[in-house]
Amino acid sequence: MSIIKSFLKLNKALHRDKVKVERARSRVADYSAVMLNKLFIFFSIIIIVLIPVVRYLVAAYEGREITYGQAAVFIIQTITTTGYGELLPFRSYPMMILSILLMISGVIIFFMFAGTLLATFVEMRVAPRAPSFTNLKGHVI
Repeated sequence: MSIIKSFLKLNKALHRDKVKVERARSRVADYSAVMLNKLFIFFSIIIIVLIPVVRYLVAAYEGREITYGQAAVFIIQTITTTGYGELLPFRSYPMMILSILLMISGVIIFFMFAGTLLATFVEMRVAPRAPSFTNLKGHVI
C-alpha cells in the first residue's frame, strides 16, 4: 500500500513541476509576443514620421520632388538594407547622413527582432522539465 502512495506522491510532484515549466514557457512566449509587437509599432512609427522628412530633404537638397510612395520605398529599402537605385545618386550630405542613419537603425532593429525571437527558443530549451516517464521496474521505494 505504501508503494502506491509513494507512486501517487511522485506522480503529483511531477505534474506540479510540469505545470510550473508550462507557466514559465508561457511567460517567455508572452514576453516575446509583447516585445515583437512593440518593435513592430516602433518600426511603423519610424517609417510614418520619416516619410515627410525624406520628401522635404530630397526636395530641399537634391532639387527634385518625390511622392510619398517613393519616400516610403526608400525608407523601407534602406532600413532593411536591401538596396535601391531609382533615387540615387545623392549629391547632398544631409541625404547621405540620413541614409547612413537609416541603415544603422535597420541593422539594430534586425538584431532586436532576432534576439527577441531567439530568447524564446533558448529559454524553452533551457527551462527545467519534469521527466516525461519513469521506469519503476525493479525499483524499490
